[in-house]
Amino acid sequence: MPSSRRRLLGTLAAVGTAGLAGCSALGSDANCTSTVTANDDTDVDVLRGATVSDADETVILAVRVDASAVEDGAADLVTVYDYTRKETTIPLADAGEPADDGAVRVYRTALGEPPRHGRYQVVALRSRDSASFAPDPVDRLTLDFHCTTN
Repeated sequence: MPSSRRRLLGTLAAVGTAGLAGCSALGSDANCTSTVTANDDTDVDVLRGATVSDADETVILAVRVDASAVEDGAADLVTVYDYTRKETTIPLADAGEPADDGAVRVYRTALGEPPRHGRYQVVALRSRDSASFAPDPVDRLTLDFHCTTN
């Protein structure tokens, strides 16, 4: 399955990049592109992709998560790292936006104003128990993106 997952994420990145090429029509002068690389060192496929876009002069990160993995408790959080620094944490207890006939949930968070560039590690985490503050990583991907102003 790793090779088919890699193809799926590559296709999503290409579609996301093509769809974002005209994001300046949304009322902003920013142009965003992104690519996703699956890290196949995990056994659980929780993350279904990630992309960035521009909305009202704010760069938005959208993380696609398998809905059944959230419902089954395979992941509780998504944490986004920029090299060694934690950029943001997204709790998966929130509903997220349904996509793909409910098979996927999309979680969005603001990253800041363009121009903005980065290489992020997007990591899905599962808590060991309610008393633990060190959740286990269950899935990860790498997101490279560029949002520039025209």
